[in-house]
Amino acid sequence: MTAMGSDSVDGVDPEQLHRWILRTAPGYHWTGWQGLDLIRPSLESRILAGAWEQAVLDPATEVLVDHDRGTPVAGTFVRPKPMETEHFGVRTEAVANVVAAAGLDSRRSRVSRLLRRTVAEARDRGTDLLVLRVSADDVETLSAAQREGFVVMESTTTWLADSTLAAGPASLPPGVEVEIHEGDVAAALSAEEIDR
Repeated sequence: MTAMGSDSVDGVDPEQLHRWILRTAPGYHWTGWQGLDLIRPSLESRILAGAWEQAVLDPATEVLVDHDRGTPVAGTFVRPKPMETEHFGVRTEAVANVVAAAGLDSRRSRVSRLLRRTVAEARDRGTDLLVLRVSADDVETLSAAQREGFVVMESTTTWLADSTLAAGPASLPPGVEVEIHEGDVAAALSAEEIDR
């Protein structure tokens, strides 16, 4: 993982950041893809590590890392949302999931400080709407986000079903839709798994 010729990613050596993500990812449940390890062990970790590799290489992505003397402790990245910005006329950016080891003693304060900085820098860039996904079971990040001005606006529930084990619903209640997302997962799954 290199940072566009730079020897630092937000004050951290790119290789050290990469090693930290690889160490932290196996114990971290990345919102939206929870349960993917049931399909293939370590898949969720590889998706998280891959997302970070892409973020560091993308000049449009702002990587933010909270660290102790160059050792990463918590991190996130912010990407512009051009479609939403153009469609709604509101400059919008998306904050990736805040990654911080679950067993970290100072996790709550680290996440709060990182989100406070994320909000301040987005405001300085002229961002009008900052979107953050938080897993409902990550109470520390959810409360930190609310303290920093985030407001819960929607809830997404994700179910993973194996079509070889269970039949799909014959009909769905009004207003309930099923979406198939390939996105980041597609590169990590086999063609057979994507079809299923």
